Amino acid sequence: MAGYDIVDVHLHVCRDTAQEKLVFPKKGWPDEWYWCSPDKITPYMDARSVSRVVTVNIMDTHAMTESRITRLPKGTSEAEAQKARAGIKDEMIDRVKKFNDWACETYKKNPRIIPFVMIDPILFGNKAVDELKRCIAMGAKGIKVHPNICMHLPDHANMQPVYQRCQETGTWILTDSTGHGSPRQTAPDGQPFGSPVHWTPVLSNFPKLKFIMAHLCDI
Repeated sequence: MAGYDIVDVHLHVCRDTAQEKLVFPKKGWPDEWYWCSPDKITPYMDARSVSRVVTVNIMDTHAMTESRITRLPKGTSEAEAQKARAGIKDEMIDRVKKFNDWACETYKKNPRIIPFVMIDPILFGNKAVDELKRCIAMGAKGIKVHPNICMHLPDHANMQPVYQRCQETGTWILTDSTGHGSPRQTAPDGQPFGSPVHWTPVLSNFPKLKFIMAHLCDI
C-alpha cells in the first residue's frame, strides 16, 4: 500500500515446514499451504504488501519438562525426580537460547524477519537480563513475554532489570494478555497471569516501555 509501511507484529516463524506442521498442525493441509518459515515467507509478504514481520519466540518449557517427568520409571524417588528436573531445566535453557540464536541469525540473513526473543524469568532466574543483553547484542529488536505459559506475574522480581534494560535501549515488549494458549491455573486473584490489570505496576514503574499487548480482544 503506497505511503504505508505494513508490519505484521505477531508471527511464530518456524525453522522449516516440518517444524511448522509439528507445532501448528492443520489437518488435511498439503505442505505447500504452510508458509511461515524463512524459505517460504517472502512470497507471502510480497503478495500482501507486508514490509516486515516480527517473529515472537515462545517455547512451553514447563509442559515439556512435566511431560518428561511423567515418563520417568515407576518407583523413581523424589530425590531422583528432582535431579532429573534440574537436568531438564539446563536442557530447556539451552534450547531456548538456541531458539533465540536462530531468530537473530535469521534476521541477519533476512532483515524483513524481525526477532523478538523469549525471556522467561522462571526458567532463566536472575540471569533473565543476561539473556536479554546477549540477544540485543545479536540484533534482537524485542522480547516475547508469556506470563500464562511461563506462570509468573508480569512484575516478577527477575523481570525488573529486564524492563529497565528494555526501556533504556528502546527494546519492544510483546506479551499475551489473557489465558490464551494456556489452560493452567490462574494467578492468586483468579485472573490469568498476563491479564492487563497485572501489568499496571510494570507500566507505572516503566512508563517509557515500548509495549504491545496481544490477544486483548480475547478478554
